[in-house]
Amino acid sequence: MAITASDIESEFGSYYIAGGQGIRDLHTQLFAPSETDAIFPDIRPTEDTELRGSPVTLGSVMQGFQKAFTPLGDTTFEAQKISLFNVKIDVEEYPDDIVKSWLGFLASNDLDRQTWPFVRWWLEKLVIPKSREDWEKKAVFGGVYSAVTPGTAHPIENSVDGIKTVINAAVSDSLLTPIAMGAVPTTEAIDFVNYLEAMTNELDPVLRNALDQWNMSRTLERLFKQGMREKYNMHYDQVNRMKIVDTDINIVGLLSHEGSTKIWGTPAANRTRGYKGNDNSGTFRVESRKRQVSAFNDFWKGQGFWRFDVFATNDVELS
Repeated sequence: MAITASDIESEFGSYYIAGGQGIRDLHTQLFAPSETDAIFPDIRPTEDTELRGSPVTLGSVMQGFQKAFTPLGDTTFEAQKISLFNVKIDVEEYPDDIVKSWLGFLASNDLDRQTWPFVRWWLEKLVIPKSREDWEKKAVFGGVYSAVTPGTAHPIENSVDGIKTVINAAVSDSLLTPIAMGAVPTTEAIDFVNYLEAMTNELDPVLRNALDQWNMSRTLERLFKQGMREKYNMHYDQVNRMKIVDTDINIVGLLSHEGSTKIWGTPAANRTRGYKGNDNSGTFRVESRKRQVSAFNDFWKGQGFWRFDVFATNDVELS
């Protein structure tokens, strides 16, 4: 990896003059936040590489009276697992590349480059935010796992199974039957509101009462809000524009879902994420070898669902 500061040197000169510049003058890019993890409230630390649980079902127990003892109620324990995936961050730079430039305030006279101000700023302001953006935009929803090629950096989108992959695997395994809705209307806002209201009406009443949110892209969330404004214009003050009318189901748009028309929902208790050992995603081992600084970490994480009989999704993007 390399620091590119050619524009700095071209505009400000290839030398350092202390002119009062500092970190406040470094304006970093806008990073997407990692927001999808937050909708998984059931957090499970483990020492294993997968979470294991058992969906339990009890058959009907109530019956009409008779003197004879006629027991009912078979109890069924099933096996379910949520896979965790091993991911990492490896980065390295030569801080010397900034010494002879306007950026020299990030350098130091200490021979150990890992003590230079550049390193902490680089990790806290660039590397960590970028890693969270990578997870949000490439992995947590759309990730599809494939084996690592030794010696080659493996794309994060192929390092985990994201939410979409987990849902589609459940459909493929006949654990989940999508609601037959067809293509999502993406141009007429009212049509999209009607689509979601119809999809909600298809839910089993018990699930409809327990469901807290429909998850979708930010684009669809915005379309829903516009549609609610148009459809219920006469009752603007009486209608929550971010909730399915006459339910407690909220509309939640997520950056991770952008570009997808997949919509899904399940009660909060069924949304689980886990990590193995410690969550090292924001912690690094920093080393210097001669004049090069390296930083790295590695950790296990994943998310999934225990039961698919309390889960709903539309019938799009199933492969």
